[in-house]
Amino acid sequence: MIFFLRHEFWRSRHAVWCSLTAIALALGGCRQAETASVDASPDVIADVPTDVRVDAALDVSPDSDAAADETVAIPVGCPPDPLPSWVPPVADPALDKRLPGLTCAFPGWPGPAAAQPLVWTAAPNIMTMPAGVQLDRCLLWEDVNNDGLEDLIFLFAPQSVGGKRTLVVGFGQTDGTLKTQQFATQLSWEPMDCTVADLQHDGKPELLIPALPGFAIMELTGPQAGTDVTAQFTTKQFPFNGAIASFDMDADGDEDVYLAGNQNYNITKGNFACMNTDLPYTICCLSTDSVPCMQTKVGQKDLSTCCAVNPPASPHSFLRNDGGKLVDVSDKFALDTGAGMTVSPRDIDRDGRMDFFLGNDFGHHAWYINRTTSFAFLTTAVGMRPYGHVMGSAIVDFDGDHRDDLMIADWGPTTFYKGTDKGFVDVSEPWGIWKDTDYTINWSQQAVDLDRDGRLDLVTTTSLHTQEGHFTAVENEDAMQFAPGYHIVAQNTGTSFKFQHLPWEGGADPGVTSVSGTAGDFDHDGDLDLFLITSRGMLSIWRNDTKPVNHWINVHARDAVGPVRGALVQVWAQGYAQESRVADSTGWGTHLAPVAHFGLGIVSKLDLVRVWWPSGQVTDVKAPAIDQELVVQKPL
Repeated sequence: MIFFLRHEFWRSRHAVWCSLTAIALALGGCRQAETASVDASPDVIADVPTDVRVDAALDVSPDSDAAADETVAIPVGCPPDPLPSWVPPVADPALDKRLPGLTCAFPGWPGPAAAQPLVWTAAPNIMTMPAGVQLDRCLLWEDVNNDGLEDLIFLFAPQSVGGKRTLVVGFGQTDGTLKTQQFATQLSWEPMDCTVADLQHDGKPELLIPALPGFAIMELTGPQAGTDVTAQFTTKQFPFNGAIASFDMDADGDEDVYLAGNQNYNITKGNFACMNTDLPYTICCLSTDSVPCMQTKVGQKDLSTCCAVNPPASPHSFLRNDGGKLVDVSDKFALDTGAGMTVSPRDIDRDGRMDFFLGNDFGHHAWYINRTTSFAFLTTAVGMRPYGHVMGSAIVDFDGDHRDDLMIADWGPTTFYKGTDKGFVDVSEPWGIWKDTDYTINWSQQAVDLDRDGRLDLVTTTSLHTQEGHFTAVENEDAMQFAPGYHIVAQNTGTSFKFQHLPWEGGADPGVTSVSGTAGDFDHDGDLDLFLITSRGMLSIWRNDTKPVNHWINVHARDAVGPVRGALVQVWAQGYAQESRVADSTGWGTHLAPVAHFGLGIVSKLDLVRVWWPSGQVTDVKAPAIDQELVVQKPL
């Protein structure tokens, strides 16, 4: 009903935007010839529930006397969105290449949210796994051999101290199974994270692995898979790495690499203390000497000043990709030195240059706004807490208002920051995210549409779950009382989350080892299945068997050699819009396939698929078929 009641408001807003004809024509937006009618058109109305249609017919617009069958212009494409007020202005306007916007689109997406309960089938027999093996912190979903079927990538931990890792690829098959193949490696480090990047843009992606001892790049395709090729890209050493992201930072068309430094804290029993602060949040210090100070400040927002021993400085690194060579240009930028745990690339100000959110453990978390030769550092001034133990992060539009929101995993409850024109607002409590993530240690954050209703859901991996009242005793394992562990699925209702628990195999586990996850459609039915690692290093596979009543489309933005990472994809229907960026790196432990997945809900006809290429070109596909894998080729 919102769709009908708000036409007059959005039409006037759309008209204002369309007056910016020079910008609009340059980007192909606001074309009146592409507007559609909503008077009683079966193409628009047929899939709207009957009760909604009746209410709408009675009241098309509360602010006018227009007849119920009035023809109203529906936006199909918008001019660039204005710069958020919390983002510093661009010094050189010539560098500001505004993206096609979403401001003129109606909020949300047609149809009911979370109407179908999520249904999961555990451990389907889709591939052969050796008994007793453990997985490292690396789990990826990617079409490795470029056959159109996505593959699962992971690493077996060695069976003995000092042993080498084994690279495993589960190659996707048309029958929904994965055919595994193992490749020997020389990697003896324990990975902290991993991602895929096509550094030479030759259609043969590499596996990038950060670890505390160093940084490795591994061949991922062909018979040489598993071979260490680090020296082909860089001969410099980069120790103490906690997280990685690959994205085009300098807008030259290739993937650069950001390594978040993370020194070893040497957390041991007896040197670690946690206490509640602004409930339900927790602050932890690397010294029990901090306890008396912390007790005097309970209830305050930041107890970190009590921490007698701070984490060591952890320099971060920015590796610029110059024609397939990674050049360390860290000294040219004022990079962070906190204990980096997550890096989430996102063009938050939509100026055509990738910014990123950085989350530190035992410290601050902040936005870095890309100004080409520098970064603007924004943290508490835009509404975020001053201190946390950030693990994973996800940046998407959860509430459908066409502004990016921020989800942060933490030691204790996950935080949901709603994006606004003035910054970020903590809406964790009204959205219910606190009550289901408290007393846990949360890691990867996957923002994916699991029920295909057009609203992004959340999957959070956890590595520890205690009984209520025992969480702050985590530094003393003898005092902790563990509850059976689980990963969390939060189904988006549009205004809150409905929660499900996917249990670990084997029940409780007193470990805090970081765990990752990914999502991919291994059975080729149009919905996303889950691959999750438990804290024992066991792989858990959950097939999505939710009732298939909603429509979908997957958009593959490609050039001559493969997926164009960084391409921005929009889908438009009835004046509503969704957006997704083709990317591997979305945050710690979550590296999804470079495909734009869209759930369409009840929408049975799309007006437009729009792809903004990093080069600045825009490709429109009008009225594409739904329930398909759509390949959009980059123009020459």
